[in-house]
Amino acid sequence: ILDQKWIKQAVQPTWYVWKNAKVKIFAYCFGVEYEVTHWDWKIYHLDEWASLEVYEFNYNSDQSYMTVYNTFTAYLADNAYFKNYYVSTVGHLWHGITKGKVYCQGENSKAEFITKNRILDKDISDLYIVFHLEWKNSSGLIQSKSVTYEWWTNKFVWKLVWKWDNTKGHIECDEISMGKCTISTSPQLLVENPTSRLTHEASVWTLEKKAIENLLIKWFDEEQAVEFLISGILDSV
Repeated sequence: ILDQKWIKQAVQPTWYVWKNAKVKIFAYCFGVEYEVTHWDWKIYHLDEWASLEVYEFNYNSDQSYMTVYNTFTAYLADNAYFKNYYVSTVGHLWHGITKGKVYCQGENSKAEFITKNRILDKDISDLYIVFHLEWKNSSGLIQSKSVTYEWWTNKFVWKLVWKWDNTKGHIECDEISMGKCTISTSPQLLVENPTSRLTHEASVWTLEKKAIENLLIKWFDEEQAVEFLISGILDSV
């Protein structure tokens, strides 16, 4: 918990997950009514048949200015599995910068990056995620669901790079616009092998007025109806 004024905290762990090991990491970053800057550079090395799941949660109060740098690099051997699940629920004056690189260097290695963002007034979210599928039958999934409220900016750059036989991957971005805001999503697919399979989907949309009205009939007020719809969308991952 970061609860002192002008705190600058740097966390630089390196994780080695040995053969057949299974690890889950839960990380929480809180800003409590103070200006906070937080850096986090992580390196993950996964041996054969290793499994690593990382769950990261960011939260700050309405009174704090919080800048978070969340950077990671992962290297996967044969049959290794890596998952990074990243959630941000923040209020006011927040800037989140997430940069991740994953190298699937082993046969049948698999990686996933899943993020959910819900950020309010005057906040900025920047995400840059790159997966390199460098050995046969490796696969990757990059998936994002976000709600963008008034006066904040949401920018996503996703990239998948295929370099070997029978690799496959998918990018999916589903962004909801709530008022006057800026959303940018850029899925990129770079293929260097004809046997690779790749897909991507990107959508930016608003809540339908009819859906809100239907909930109003069922004894919700408008704020509750919007909250109900957004929660259902974010929880669908």
